[in-house]
Amino acid sequence: MSNFFDSALNDLDSLEEKILGPDYAYYKFIKDPGELGMGASGGKIATNIGGIISYVELLSAGKSKASKAGILGNKYFMKTGATCKDVDSGESVTRALYINNVPDGSIPFISSMTGSNFKDFRGLVPGVISDMGHLNPLGIFQAFMLGSNPDCKSITMPTRDSNNIDSTEAAFVATADIQNMNPCWFSDKKNPISGQKCKESFSNYKKRDKMPDDLLIQLYYGSLGLLGLYLLMRMVTKK
Repeated sequence: MSNFFDSALNDLDSLEEKILGPDYAYYKFIKDPGELGMGASGGKIATNIGGIISYVELLSAGKSKASKAGILGNKYFMKTGATCKDVDSGESVTRALYINNVPDGSIPFISSMTGSNFKDFRGLVPGVISDMGHLNPLGIFQAFMLGSNPDCKSITMPTRDSNNIDSTEAAFVATADIQNMNPCWFSDKKNPISGQKCKESFSNYKKRDKMPDDLLIQLYYGSLGLLGLYLLMRMVTKK
């Protein structure tokens, strides 16, 4: 306990990272309007509209000219400080949690009903909705029911640090936690505990470089673009 208070007094940033995980500065990987060629002059109207569409795509689809690093988000193993029993060796090992903040196209309720993810919805907004859907109160009760030394297994998963450098790491994760992980996260697209396989919805591979003809869709994109532009402007002004 004394080590906890010592860290809180002397190295608060390190303690925060251990508890909450590494910080990921989204705004650093989002182009500001100037980098997209946007401006206030009359000759910039077409470019400004294109910039707004890019920001909308960043919020909804993820892949966008407004992103400096593709789909945004980090993923990592977070050591819990607790222990678990390795099912293969029977030894007591350090337990970890796998955190994936990269949107995978899973949308609560819809994905659970269809059993598939939506590859075209990997933007910041679907990512937030997906994270909210993962806040399952039953998981809290399950954590208490697992006991102080639950069964666990070593898994190797893709990771991405705060500088968007991709790698792979291995750690021991409770089998109950692994069972609840998205099968699309695994390299073989299959959950090793539940046996569930990754399913992705069909995607339209036709180039979408034009606005849809439907007026309602255009109004939707326009309103979402204005909201997104405001939010992103607030983010980029943190620089």
